[in-house]
Amino acid sequence: MNRRNVVKDLKQFELFAHLTEKKLKGLTEFVYWRTYKKGQFLFLEGDSRERILLHVRWFCKVRAG
Repeated sequence: MNRRNVVKDLKQFELFAHLTEKKLKGLTEFVYWRTYKKGQFLFLEGDSRERILLHVRWFCKVRAG
């Protein structure tokens, strides 16, 4: 399996850009990588909001109802 550089990926997002390397490394234990196929649902309306979804290398279409 290809290991990702989580710190480098998180730095791409303005939300995390100001954090130190140490703090970013501390977040790595909470990062889960997923691969989705075209047309697959990431979440549905009404799902509980327990996580944040960050898109690293893809396009996502959002539609309601």
